[in-house]
Amino acid sequence: MVGTLNKNDEAYGDNNLYHIGKILSDIGSIVVGGLGMAGGGALAGGGLVLDGTGVGAIAGVPANLAGVAIATSSGVVAKNGTQNIIKDASDLISNIKSGKDSNTPELIKTGDKTSRGRSFSEHGAERANERDFSKDTIDSIIDNNMKTRKSKVDDLGRKTWEYTDARGNKVVTNESGGIISVHSPLPGGTYIPKK
Repeated sequence: MVGTLNKNDEAYGDNNLYHIGKILSDIGSIVVGGLGMAGGGALAGGGLVLDGTGVGAIAGVPANLAGVAIATSSGVVAKNGTQNIIKDASDLISNIKSGKDSNTPELIKTGDKTSRGRSFSEHGAERANERDFSKDTIDSIIDNNMKTRKSKVDDLGRKTWEYTDARGNKVVTNESGGIISVHSPLPGGTYIPKK
């Protein structure tokens, strides 16, 4: 169990939702532990009442023992939940402060390259970020639309290539393959994902 948790920490440690899930689990442990302590205490208390009658001691003593056992084990669950919530909340805060979160898309900067080695101009990086085009998406659009690309000449006489997928997402590169712009037919040019 601990080995699995450690692997989860390695795999999801930079994911804020993972830390929030751990905190919610800790809260559940505290609540269940508290309810168990109350229930165990009530059972032990009921056993004491039965013990006081003399005849009820036959049922009261086992109720006392069971109630104390339930309350004690539930106290351990609540204590562990309390200790864990402090650590997990600290991990979440640390993750937020460091800016780590694997759910947050990586911002593309001028000069960054896709996994296929295509570099971004300043304008290309800005458009990719504001229009939600990832590096992998851009590579995919180019790679899957090589045969249908269109050659254009811009207003300054520079040759460009336009790669458009079936949904209308478009990547524009310069003659050497550098990414100079991205857009889609949606208002604002935002990337259209597959359905």
